Amino acid sequence: LEPLEEQVRRTLEIAKTQWREQLDAANLPAARAQAYAQLGQVYLAHNFHDAAADALDFATSQVSQNPNWHFYFAAALERSFRLEEAQAALSASLELQDRAEVRFLRAQIRARMGDTRGALADLGTLKSNIQAQQESQEADTSEASVPDGGTQAAWHALEAELRARQRRYQESIDSLLTAVELEPDASSLHGPLISLKQRLGESAQARSHLRKSGTWHPVAEQPLMSALASLSRGSQYYLD
Repeated sequence: LEPLEEQVRRTLEIAKTQWREQLDAANLPAARAQAYAQLGQVYLAHNFHDAAADALDFATSQVSQNPNWHFYFAAALERSFRLEEAQAALSASLELQDRAEVRFLRAQIRARMGDTRGALADLGTLKSNIQAQQESQEADTSEASVPDGGTQAAWHALEAELRARQRRYQESIDSLLTAVELEPDASSLHGPLISLKQRLGESAQARSHLRKSGTWHPVAEQPLMSALASLSRGSQYYLD
């Protein structure tokens, strides 16, 4: 681990040096906010969540119109188990720009907090947005890309979990079967189908899902979080 720890230390030292240089050159609050936002993203990329949250908190307090900064602030808060604050930061991001990755994270946080209705509302909006995108593409009026099958399967899997909480078991099954159709390789989806089918007295179908059950989960696309990957690989931290 020593080479890894040394590289992380050097990465953070360079990032902080660049941050200080930016602060020294900053004449406007927006420039200072930019420096803190960039430093916060470096911290987040290296899983220093509390430090990332502090830096991004300052950035968003100075410049509130950047949806990405609110999202990264929320991601740092979520990883620090500060869920109420994370939800608020995600709401601020969504007010500026409605993006699937942001809305799905808010749905996940709401589900963790026990806000089933709120989580289902976010998932409903995601599905409505998909339908609108598909209709726009059919009319050839938009180039917006529709999320891939794995992403949509992850949405339906969460919806299934929430419907099961409400004891709406058939709706939960329907959501899981839709997820399987979207991402056939996601073998973990068959696990809850086993228990749900057994609950409804459908033992034969439960056994068929048992044979298919595994640990492969559907994975939602995360373009914003993926964009941080370069910051953890020793590349240039502040893109000029």
